[in-house]
Amino acid sequence: MSDPAPAITKKKPIKKIRPARKQVAVDQIDKSESVQTGKEYNVLPDTALDCFGREKHADYRDDMGGVGSFGRQNRTLYVGRMREGATKADTEEIVRRHFGEWGEIVKLNILHNRGVAFVTYANELQAQFAREAMANQSMDGDEILNVRWATEDPNPRSIVDERHRLEELGTQGITSKIDVHADLVEAVQAVKSLEEGNVDELYPIPDPEQQAEEEPPAKRMRRLENVAASAQQPAGGALFGADALENIKYFADLARQQRQQQQEGAANGMAEGKGKPSASALVGGYGSDSDADE
Repeated sequence: MSDPAPAITKKKPIKKIRPARKQVAVDQIDKSESVQTGKEYNVLPDTALDCFGREKHADYRDDMGGVGSFGRQNRTLYVGRMREGATKADTEEIVRRHFGEWGEIVKLNILHNRGVAFVTYANELQAQFAREAMANQSMDGDEILNVRWATEDPNPRSIVDERHRLEELGTQGITSKIDVHADLVEAVQAVKSLEEGNVDELYPIPDPEQQAEEEPPAKRMRRLENVAASAQQPAGGALFGADALENIKYFADLARQQRQQQQEGAANGMAEGKGKPSASALVGGYGSDSDADE
């Protein structure tokens, strides 16, 4: 009997080991920021998301907790179950020290002996971050804070002030993102005033002579140099260029036409004066039966 053939064993493929990261010394790290090319989108904050990118809801929860609502810009937090200090000043200092770490506090209202405070920040993003950071936390005592969104202030003056603040913020945000020249805006406003008939709101047209007097000498010199450089040079050593000659011819023809119109108007006036009898002629030719005419 012949010996059995040896079994053929397959070799496992060798896995390629990924190379380790290149080790860079601390002084060799490039921390310079590269220039971002292209257009910039989403320059204004999305009011439907909070500072953590979570979607807001159409209305607040019953307990005024959670992410919040996109229907109203809320900058005020309700802080409950807090332990007050020995005095009112101590309580205010404790609240400002702990909640002031998350943003600028523009208004603080503390209901003393009730353990409740209303903290208003400069913008809603700071209030969102502070609510997440201070919820179920403690300040100087061993309390567990109850931080929620505050309801809308029913004070009419506060409502009006908040509306004016939102209008100013919207105007500033829109105008800062519009990349147009100021002269274009003034021109559009002037055309709109003309269409509506508001002549008093038109922008005054500047006087060139007065503008030249008020213009600094250095700026005026640069403007004259730019005008001289852009003008067409005379060809063949001529005294005037082609553009200058065309302008002279245009104004000469215009002056000639005006002079002819004036002469024709004067001639027509004299002809009308000769053709019509004067008042004295009419009186002299009038027949009368009185003896004074004889």
